[in-house]
Amino acid sequence: MNRRSMVCAVAALAAAPARSVAQTAPTPIVAAPNTAADQVVFYYAQQSGIFARAGLDVTAVAAPSGSASLLAVVAGTANVAFSNTLSLAVAHAKGIPIVLVAPGGLYDTNAPIVRALVTADSEVRSARDLVGRTISVAGLHDLLSLGAIAWLAQGGVAQDQVHFVEIPAGAMLAALQAKRTDAMVVYQPFDVAAINAGARVIAKPYDAIALVFQAGIWFASTAWANEHRDATRRFVAAMHESSVYVNAHFEELFPMISAFTKIDVDMLRKIPRPRFPPALSAALIQPVIDAAAKFHELSAPFRAQEMMFAPNP
Repeated sequence: MNRRSMVCAVAALAAAPARSVAQTAPTPIVAAPNTAADQVVFYYAQQSGIFARAGLDVTAVAAPSGSASLLAVVAGTANVAFSNTLSLAVAHAKGIPIVLVAPGGLYDTNAPIVRALVTADSEVRSARDLVGRTISVAGLHDLLSLGAIAWLAQGGVAQDQVHFVEIPAGAMLAALQAKRTDAMVVYQPFDVAAINAGARVIAKPYDAIALVFQAGIWFASTAWANEHRDATRRFVAAMHESSVYVNAHFEELFPMISAFTKIDVDMLRKIPRPRFPPALSAALIQPVIDAAAKFHELSAPFRAQEMMFAPNP
């Protein structure tokens, strides 16, 4: 090639569009979120283009419960999913190969997402008043019931001194008003709806686990995370970027939250604002593991670090 031909070739290369990571085919990821308000970090990352800029093509297939999301990940129909910390700790203890990758919302006593309520005319004022009575929870072996059991124990009441009944969150208020139950332990926005209907708050049960802890977490199968380590790292980084924005602009995102939760914006304004940590912290997970062992949801405690994704093994 003579000098003139070489100059022309270099000029042609310079004029050609540069190839970048963004121009390569994005990595497809199927995610299983739920439809609670604390999923806003995920949905903002998806709708704002944060995932796309990270080279991820994320498809959301909402799961009706944490157990359903766990089944989806184990079966391989979802790559990443969301569940509560207790369910994931129990799965890990049973040898189910999952790994925690990104945080959901924190429980913070200053913005409680779970409360215990009674009717306005109820004689119940404390845990002690519930001996021999009936409490509704959404599930008998989930984080909600663990919080209720821990709160009762703080008040000197053993779990076998009360009767727990499993009722869907949306049906708890009707059962309480009809006197079929004496108290309900429920999460937002159903607690706010009950308060608006005249129910009275008697406790923040999660405080008995810790005043601040990691209530929900994004996870993946261990095999998938190891085989797709770079994609997992990019998912974690994208969720971090989204959480920074959401923490600073939560109220501005009410229309988006309303769209996936089906909760009216006026109701969202009454819900305690969740807080999203920028990264997973073993210290914020450990209180759930310890409470689960104390109240026999786990046979023994273990270090939270065992469950967490290691970006650079």
